[in-house]
Amino acid sequence: MKADNIKLLEFIGQSKRTFSIPVYQRNYDWKKDQCIRLFRDIEKLAESRNNVTHFLGTIVYVYGKIDAIFSEFIVIDGQQRLTSTMLLLKALHTCSENKDIKHEIYEEFLINRRAPERYRMKLKPIETDHDDYINLIEGAFL
Repeated sequence: MKADNIKLLEFIGQSKRTFSIPVYQRNYDWKKDQCIRLFRDIEKLAESRNNVTHFLGTIVYVYGKIDAIFSEFIVIDGQQRLTSTMLLLKALHTCSENKDIKHEIYEEFLINRRAPERYRMKLKPIETDHDDYINLIEGAFL
């Protein structure tokens, strides 16, 4: 196993990759307090002008299917944090009035543009969360 410091948005923003939550992981169940704590940490980083880094937690993964076009990362630990980050990005996308920012968030962080259906969503939650997540990301929920 190898541990690296990574920048979360660079990690999830890479094209042609998908993050799969395996069936043995629990449903997404972070409550308001956990999300607020993560979002405040992210907010502090965004407000910092000194290129400060902050440990947001670990994301442990193994490589899944890798073909000539796409790489699958199977998330072993950190799925609650990763899912919450994706939901925050979707909220920023929804609230933004700037079309360029909306486009960038959606196509760089939430989906793999022009990908085959099985790779289209960057995050593939467990089956019991799948439909709600897809509907939320694609805008079916108001």
